[in-house]
Amino acid sequence: MNRQIFISKRTKSRFRFVLATEIDMDLENNLYIVDSTNHRVVKWTLFGSTGVVVAGGNLSGNASNQLYEPQGMYLEKDSLTIWIADTGNHRIVKWISPTDSSIVCGSEGSANDQFDTPTGIFIDENNGNTMYIADCYNHRIQRWIEGAVSGTTVAGVTGVDGTDFDHLSFPNKVLVDEDENMFILDSGNDRVLRWKIGETSGEVIAGGQGSGIDENQLFLPQSIRFGINGSLYVADTYNNRIQKFDPLPCRKLILIHILFISIKHCFSYNNNINNNNNNNNNNFKWINQYWFNFHCSKYFLNSFILSIN
Repeated sequence: MNRQIFISKRTKSRFRFVLATEIDMDLENNLYIVDSTNHRVVKWTLFGSTGVVVAGGNLSGNASNQLYEPQGMYLEKDSLTIWIADTGNHRIVKWISPTDSSIVCGSEGSANDQFDTPTGIFIDENNGNTMYIADCYNHRIQRWIEGAVSGTTVAGVTGVDGTDFDHLSFPNKVLVDEDENMFILDSGNDRVLRWKIGETSGEVIAGGQGSGIDENQLFLPQSIRFGINGSLYVADTYNNRIQKFDPLPCRKLILIHILFISIKHCFSYNNNINNNNNNNNNNFKWINQYWFNFHCSKYFLNSFILSIN
């Protein structure tokens, strides 16, 4: 099995990541990375030595050309429009180009036109760019039709977390398929739900057995992706591992994210952190070794794409 690391924190560049929370790839195999604590999205060519800021990068703030600790992103492959869950500003923003950005919707709160710490976004390009937002601290998934002045809750109960199948607890990410099934990373409940739009509850397809280290358990997972064969990959963050679950039947994702992981890099990589710290002369923050060990599976799931032959 051959592995190739396309981008890593070892790159000698000012474009180093403190916390990379989302990653995607365009049709030309360029990587787009949400560099959360640097308040920006960076574009990298494969094996490139530096990146280019394509959204944000103007310090933290709430102007239309600024971001504040964004957590989620959706990239339109044809137009390269970037939709961003601007988490710290409790809003959704859209970047058509590095110099053309706009605020789409949102402010802090629990009303239907507001969000509280949105962390994930999915755009249904086959249905008029309808947005699905993981409204994390409101414990709900919001569906927002393009041009509407407010959204509607399609999963969860606003402001109420719970363990029943009609409740969510700090949902982190959401994906949607052509049959209007939502796949919700219900992080606070350590599970992934499949929830049909229009239904009042979902069903567990991964985890849901309480926090733990067994193969059927998760511990505060932070990201999900589907492989090309339909297998579900979960960043089982606080267990420091990637969990793979068997393919789901009859699942046709509108956008299939292909992600292969080599977990051993998590444990070999931290040996180089101290050496890299000595080379950091650009006033960029570095995570300490304790934080890295504790969060390595999330960091690697969202920050690396590895090719496996």
